[in-house]
Amino acid sequence: RYQTIPGVTSVTMAFRDRGTLGANYTGNTFRMLAVEADDFHYYSWYRDDFSRSTLPEVMRALNPLSVSEPVTLPDDAVAVGVWLKPEELYPNMYMWLVLQDADGVLDTQSLGNMGPPNWHLRTLEVPERMKRPVQLASIQIFEPVFGPAGTAGSILIDDVHAINGDGRIEYLEDFEDTASSWLPLATSTLSSDVLTFSDDDVNRGDLSGLFTFGKDTDNGLRGIYRSPSGGPVPVVASNSFLRTSGARVGDALIVELKGRFVPIQVRDSVDFFPTLNPSGAGFLIADLETLIRHINILSPALVATPNEMFIEKASGAGDSVNSVVTRMVGRDLVHDREQQLEQVRLDPLITAGWQAMVLLAMAIIIFTAGLGYITYLLAFSNRSRNEMGFLQSVGLSSRQMAGLLMLEHFIIVAVGIGLGSGAGWLMSDLMVSSVAVTENGRQVVPPFILETDFRFLAPLYLVLISIFALAVYRLTRSMRNLDFHAISRMD
Repeated sequence: RYQTIPGVTSVTMAFRDRGTLGANYTGNTFRMLAVEADDFHYYSWYRDDFSRSTLPEVMRALNPLSVSEPVTLPDDAVAVGVWLKPEELYPNMYMWLVLQDADGVLDTQSLGNMGPPNWHLRTLEVPERMKRPVQLASIQIFEPVFGPAGTAGSILIDDVHAINGDGRIEYLEDFEDTASSWLPLATSTLSSDVLTFSDDDVNRGDLSGLFTFGKDTDNGLRGIYRSPSGGPVPVVASNSFLRTSGARVGDALIVELKGRFVPIQVRDSVDFFPTLNPSGAGFLIADLETLIRHINILSPALVATPNEMFIEKASGAGDSVNSVVTRMVGRDLVHDREQQLEQVRLDPLITAGWQAMVLLAMAIIIFTAGLGYITYLLAFSNRSRNEMGFLQSVGLSSRQMAGLLMLEHFIIVAVGIGLGSGAGWLMSDLMVSSVAVTENGRQVVPPFILETDFRFLAPLYLVLISIFALAVYRLTRSMRNLDFHAISRMD
């Protein structure tokens, strides 16, 4: 509905939350932002100093290297079957299947008790209320315990299949492909659960899936799930997050989001990112669809949905879009970048005071530099008259004398302008850094960048160089008219 608002050119969704890093959840809370990676760089504002990579490169790092095909049930499937063989009898464990319909709604169905330690078939009916096509998202083991109090063990899984109305079987997953995208559910930051492939004991074919699980559980759950990204969630981390976690680009780790453990892999790093503050434990950026699908598969009972949006206005739309959106969601939930920048520009100290000060400073610089240089040339002319006369008497031509004078004074002027400009930039940096702080005394994020406005500086340099050229020209002409007889009579 936001796309239909007059003046809106595009709408991109986002998900913002906080997560926890490490086994000790105290003080290691980071910020999480998931955006539509394919489109975000078209609308977002970004600065070159935010990262070594450009914004399109940062967004490409969020895309999965390979997209795994979902395990999709036929539209006429009425039941799902799984062949199981527990390592031993687990009387207090239950097998669950998590199904996902065409709208992304997840439904957890129970296969009952794990059963005896031999190959046996467990089936369940596909709920008719689920919109087709239906996908198998996860195979889970539930034990009514909490935390690291579960029973360690293993279970063989093979020949997951769908059954249609006339009893025909279609195999969905036979675990014959060792490059399968099934991943174990992360039950803790140091989860030891692993899915391997076994050729020692199979129900059919050459291989079966061997799921080995430890004592750690996530609210009693363990299991495997079909990774939407073919592996951990690709993320881009702030450098502050990397320092806090001790991770590096390319490392895989587990973080806690919305009460569930999510495996991630750091693909790139940035210093800053729009709307995120790198202070504390920093932040992570992920692709919206990839992260949402991971979280929802891991936690069907707590569904994650986008909770933010970025709206791009057409040029000339004015405040109409802002007014409509404000009426829809409330004033406190709307942040307009143009209005915030306009409030800064309307500051009279910036728009009037500083501009007048710049013009006054230019006039003072031209007056003092010109006066100082002309005074120096007059003193130089009187002091060097004998030297110039001697050089001409030994054979230097007027052109050679002019070149010598121009070279000498060009070096003086170049060094003077260079040192003055460098000192000015250094002083500006010191002045800005002392005021670029928040009301709490912290550094402004992102940090200020000094920009040189050559609309003012170029004319200033031009005037100073013109004064230099005119003064040297007058000095050269005066040296051509030296009175050698008067010079020869001087001591």
